Amino acid sequence: MNKTLPTGLAILLILSLTGCGGGAAKKNAEAIEAGSEHASALVLADNGEFLAKLLRNNAKLVRLDPVKEIREYNGQPYTSTDIGISGSKYIPCDAFAIVGDAIVYTEYPGYFELPFELWRMDMQGGAKTLIAKNAKRFGVIFAGDRVIYEASNYPKEEDETSGLFCYDLKTSKNTKLLDRAYSVVSFDDDYVYFDDGYVGRVRWNGGQEEFLEGVIMPEGLYKVEGDYYYCYNDNTDQISRYKVTDGMLTGIEPIYGILWEIVDGWAYYVNEQMGLYKVNLTNGATVPLAEFKPFEKSENTLGIVVGGMTGTSIYLYFIVEEEDDYVIRWYKVPIDGGTMELIFEGGYRFETD
Repeated sequence: MNKTLPTGLAILLILSLTGCGGGAAKKNAEAIEAGSEHASALVLADNGEFLAKLLRNNAKLVRLDPVKEIREYNGQPYTSTDIGISGSKYIPCDAFAIVGDAIVYTEYPGYFELPFELWRMDMQGGAKTLIAKNAKRFGVIFAGDRVIYEASNYPKEEDETSGLFCYDLKTSKNTKLLDRAYSVVSFDDDYVYFDDGYVGRVRWNGGQEEFLEGVIMPEGLYKVEGDYYYCYNDNTDQISRYKVTDGMLTGIEPIYGILWEIVDGWAYYVNEQMGLYKVNLTNGATVPLAEFKPFEKSENTLGIVVGGMTGTSIYLYFIVEEEDDYVIRWYKVPIDGGTMELIFEGGYRFETD
């Protein structure tokens, strides 16, 4: 059978992370000059303690990630790709996340077309509600029962439907937070915190926008887990680990491949010529999880995507070029490592339009 280009291939290798460590930010005067809408600057008595609070709340954020096509909820696997995982439920969408008792997802209108429709679907009963018609697929993030999303009527960026918005899953209320779509880095009961070279905040009702003088999020921040946060530098392929409380560097580990995820202090990565690995970010121990078969390491292999993880398995797929078509092969690997099991193979045709 022939299908169109899948999500993972479309975004493979276009994600890039920057830098590592404390990093640099715009000077406050430059920030005010560049974004004069900021009416005030809040000077905090203890920036370090406040940053630790932001980092701990950053760990609670969930991002809608189009690469992760398989998710698990209460032991039930869900997938946005119809690959026939045993017992899984297929959700025909571009990308999705499970938040509370709802599935929030984006509809895929076409190859890299904008805008994307953002929807919610109740897990009990399947009722669907349109959240936004013009959401950015890489700009959807969840803070508890709130969906924060970037919206843009590309290429017309400036109008009343563009900016940063919040949708409350409990009340179904949409609120405009900012006229500009900054990256969300944290939240608390009163504010949403955003970053554009400096940290600012706005109330959940869209009022009292201000920036926080001297508060700088770590550059290249990849993930916060427990008492540590991790930064990834894709120029050096290194992960640095810091203490949340004081920002002290506690270790640096190289990644010999493409970083996929950090889970429970382990970094999972793919070495395209070797296999799937994980490295312990505390002691540096590297564990091979699966060795790739020779035909999956050929020059015709266009990409390797880790599509998701459940409590028992890791799922990944290979995109292999074959004349005018390409073939997708999905594999399942035991969570602790082992033999790759082929679970799906299908042909897909390149679009020439």
